[in-house]
Amino acid sequence: MATVVSSLSLNRDTELKSYLGLDTSDTSEDTYLDFLISAASEAADNYLNNPFTDDAGADIDIPDQVKLGVMKWILQEYQNRLPGVNFEKAGDLMIKYSTDTESPDEEIQERYWAPYRLLPGI
Repeated sequence: MATVVSSLSLNRDTELKSYLGLDTSDTSEDTYLDFLISAASEAADNYLNNPFTDDAGADIDIPDQVKLGVMKWILQEYQNRLPGVNFEKAGDLMIKYSTDTESPDEEIQERYWAPYRLLPGI
């Protein structure tokens, strides 16, 4: 069975750090990023309930859309790792974090993961 946890190919040092805008040579947050990869993959598996196998039971690749949802989940958690921080400002530059009433988790689930979700008993 090809679960997101076991089969997602997401390279922390090249793909994820680049996506997050981090220096790929900086290792100071590698442990935290590894934790986020694991947690986001588990969140995807819990929501998707999809073994990612074909009709013959052979593993299939995790779709890129699912991978992007995992990366967006990680971005959301990484940016909001400091409780109570809604924005950061440096001079004229301000980064505002999500304050939408719908949780970013729901947006990720609906936009990136829902097309691949298998509901039990159907």
